[in-house]
Amino acid sequence: MPDIFTDIIALSNAIEDGWLILTPNHRTAVQAHEHYGANLKHQSKSSVRPSPSIYPVDIWLKTLSQQLLLDGDNFESRTVLDSYQELTLWKKLIRESEITSPLLSLENAAPNVLEAYRLITQWQISLSSLAAYQSKIDIADYIDDYTAFLHWVKQYQHYCQQEKLTSFSELIQSILPLLEAGTVYLPKKIILLGFNNPPPLYQALFDILGNKSSLQKLQWQGMQPTLYKQSYGDELSEINAAVKWSEAILRKDPNAKIGIISNDIHHQHSVFQSVLQATFDSTTQVESPYFIASTSNFSKDYPLLLEIPELLKFNNEEIPAIELCHLLRSPLLYAQEEENSRAALEIYLRKNSQRSVRSADLRTLLGNEEKDWHCPFLAQALMSCETLRRQQKHSQNINAWADFFTKQLSLLAWPLEQKEEEIKQQAQHSVPQTNNFLIFCWYQVLAEYKQLNFLYRSLTLSQALTVLKQLIQNFKYNENRQEAPIQISSSNDASGLRYTHLWLLGLSDLQWPLSKYNNPFIPTSLQRKLNLPESSPKLIHEAAVETLSEFVSNTSQEVVLSYPRANANGELNPTPILLSLKTEIEIDHKNIDSGSLQLHPLSLEISALAAKTEPTEILQEDSCITLPDFTDIKGGISLITDQSECPFKAFAVHRLKAPELSEFTYGIPQKDIGTTLHLILEQLWNNLKHQSTLSVLSDNELQQTIQISCEAGIEHLRKRHKYFMQTTYAELEKQRLIKLITKWIEQENLRDTFEVIAHEFQVQWQHADLKLNFKIDRVDKIKNGFALIDYKSGSVKADVSDEERPSNPQLLLYASALAQTNKFNPVNALLYAQVNIDSPSYHGVSLDAETYPKTEYSLQNKIAGDYSWNELKQHWQDVLSNIAQEFLDGYLAVDPKSPKSCNYCHLSAFCRIQEQDQEALNSYE
Repeated sequence: MPDIFTDIIALSNAIEDGWLILTPNHRTAVQAHEHYGANLKHQSKSSVRPSPSIYPVDIWLKTLSQQLLLDGDNFESRTVLDSYQELTLWKKLIRESEITSPLLSLENAAPNVLEAYRLITQWQISLSSLAAYQSKIDIADYIDDYTAFLHWVKQYQHYCQQEKLTSFSELIQSILPLLEAGTVYLPKKIILLGFNNPPPLYQALFDILGNKSSLQKLQWQGMQPTLYKQSYGDELSEINAAVKWSEAILRKDPNAKIGIISNDIHHQHSVFQSVLQATFDSTTQVESPYFIASTSNFSKDYPLLLEIPELLKFNNEEIPAIELCHLLRSPLLYAQEEENSRAALEIYLRKNSQRSVRSADLRTLLGNEEKDWHCPFLAQALMSCETLRRQQKHSQNINAWADFFTKQLSLLAWPLEQKEEEIKQQAQHSVPQTNNFLIFCWYQVLAEYKQLNFLYRSLTLSQALTVLKQLIQNFKYNENRQEAPIQISSSNDASGLRYTHLWLLGLSDLQWPLSKYNNPFIPTSLQRKLNLPESSPKLIHEAAVETLSEFVSNTSQEVVLSYPRANANGELNPTPILLSLKTEIEIDHKNIDSGSLQLHPLSLEISALAAKTEPTEILQEDSCITLPDFTDIKGGISLITDQSECPFKAFAVHRLKAPELSEFTYGIPQKDIGTTLHLILEQLWNNLKHQSTLSVLSDNELQQTIQISCEAGIEHLRKRHKYFMQTTYAELEKQRLIKLITKWIEQENLRDTFEVIAHEFQVQWQHADLKLNFKIDRVDKIKNGFALIDYKSGSVKADVSDEERPSNPQLLLYASALAQTNKFNPVNALLYAQVNIDSPSYHGVSLDAETYPKTEYSLQNKIAGDYSWNELKQHWQDVLSNIAQEFLDGYLAVDPKSPKSCNYCHLSAFCRIQEQDQEALNSYE
């Protein structure tokens, strides 16, 4: 039976005899090098030998083109575009074309146009044959895909001719006549290794080589591994099993060559990375036993790379506040010792609901020595960056912008005192996402960025940044580490490679073969006529069968074929191709538990070991941590509210200083709307004083009083939000407020006679050493005492209850605080004024029904005990004292009052409430 070295042994004589070996791709060439070296080592031959002539065909052709330039004048010098440069050029030409307007998405169209042009070049399709498929409809506004494509191709060819550019496929076209004429020196003996159905352009090349040299075609010899079929409950289980399987094989045979192939590696890269790191506990790239040959977007897996151009937003004259907060939190930002100060600035911006910040104002804020957000280093860096920016021209070329960005980043982020070569050397031994590794990638990005200089002769700063961001989003870190014993790749990347063990996962009917769409810029009928790859379901199916068979025959010992039985969208079935293969163990389609799915012997061994693992140890933490000092404890009503809802929340917010950050919202924040409402009602009752005044004033007089009060509120909003409160918007907001207050006056008329005697009354409540300060929105004098009122602008009803852990203790605290100061006694009504247009009303509790209908305490469902009014007030004082004492005692258990307490809490990742037993969580009342 052939083994993995059989082909190399057969090639050894040819290699040592000076034959040139061409491979279809780089990875196949590297693997052939490795196997050749391993064979020499196995035969104990000299370790120092000439490097074999094994090259990917594209690399060999580029070398040949350079030789042509040096040898004579028959070959025109042209810059060969790499893939990204070619794509960028297509985007530029399409964007600037006069027939681009019907395009819905340039980002989706440009790759298809690039692919179409490569296809017509490699498959030798003439433009005239495409022109025959243009629409015959004579409508000026209608342009079909083929007409648009031909127009863009002509623009592309004209631009390339003018700027002396060429694509790689066109380079091959230009070389072929010279090879045919015999003006190029060619090796006498050439072997084509692993080529399957090359396109006509490459076939024409091979035909010429066959006429000029001794040409042989060689395929890897087929091997007959043991096959296994498996199914798993989901994708994650499948990936975990594949990684554990590879780890077990490598432990038994360190020389094994293991492949894991997935057609969805683009989306699974981070999952593989996480599972592999957990399994192998790798500390450095060099020592890692695995390599993920993913074509995924590098910036997705290493998002810190995208943070680099974000720092350049400091050049904007005005920065949206939400973006500025993101910048202040950047781990790449210079002077990390100012991290706490920058956090303080973010809190300030959020509390003030500032929509945006001018760059000059930002520097002033950072330079304020009296504030917690004083950041002298960042302030100086931004000043230097501003000086650099002013030195730049409004429009300049990419090289100039690249130098400018480098200088700014050296001020903002990078330790560039090291030389570039030193960084590159250190990066090779760095874990991804470390500074050196990211700097190394940045150098690669910058080099590619400068290579786009010929496309963009003059750009503004904004345009230059856009190009840079697009480049980073499409950046792929070039690394070919074939020496890693475990290779994780897509089916395209693994084509032609040899393994001892192979696992093909994701072989469901959705993933194998992958759904393909014909290129929209080449007529489908023409594609099928020429048998272009994947142009019909039949060709797609045949290619999938051939590819799967090739993987099996390229593996020497065993192949595992698996699929997940379900994904997020529902159940999955195995690909019909999988069912046609005869294997050692067949797929069990019964509804079996996950433990019986590990059908491979090594999987069963892994499952058995997992079953013997000790259960997770649970530690009971101390639920009390003594409060050392009361002087730094801040918080009014929120402290008691948080302790009542969940002791851990009070601990985190008021002792650890971890409050929830205020959200930035579009428009005027609800908090400012509420403040405005307070101001209007205060102004209104300062003028009215008594409820009886409402009956004395005429309708016109009342409306005039309301309008004056609302104008005070509008003025407050103008000062806070000058961007929004323009003339028209301010008038609309004033009309809304007038309508709201007019409707609210109707509720005030439902009450018995009262007099408003205080607004925003400051009061202090104390329990033992804990002192809390707050303001009472309003105090009314009623017939039998006083009513305390708290305004609510929302639609949520806030009720007063006799619970041991009340959810809304504001009014209870107000009453208790006044009792301690002996002011406004007796308090005989606690009312929430719900001032909104949909359902204006009072809610709460009072001694009798005269204060407001249906508020009498004896009628309240929330008050279950048989209390007299004085007993109820004493009960509230006892409840508040107990809650305050809990806080003073340091009680901090994760003990939410009910599941609703967690609905809007920002601390779930901190307290990990979701990890508790679900049964216990549901038992809360």
